[in-house]
Amino acid sequence: MKYSLKNNLDKDESKAVWKILCACNNDFVPPLSSRFSTSDILFEEDNNAELPKQYFESIIDQNFILVKDTDNKVIGFLSFINGYSNQYLLKFSPSNYISTICVTQITEDWVLELNYIILWNKTYHQH
Repeated sequence: MKYSLKNNLDKDESKAVWKILCACNNDFVPPLSSRFSTSDILFEEDNNAELPKQYFESIIDQNFILVKDTDNKVIGFLSFINGYSNQYLLKFSPSNYISTICVTQITEDWVLELNYIILWNKTYHQH
């Protein structure tokens, strides 16, 4: 597996993230299709959207860590906002806010590597 940090996704990467997001839609409670952004507090229970279009539009400008297989196909992603702050997290502001993690293939190695990346990032930004 390969990892790449992306500030902007190209067209193919955006399509891959969209497909993965659609596949993961109902893995979230409430589903991503009922959300308007990554920081929603209130959700639309009556939202009849089948696909997470508004949610996708809210993450597409975020930073990404893409996970690619040996064929260079995107199999997962982590989206995050660097320098995030809000009224509820003032003690921890600014921070790196991980908004979404979706994968099509989960392996133990992937989970361990992702944890390492998150811990490294946390340690790096504390100094």
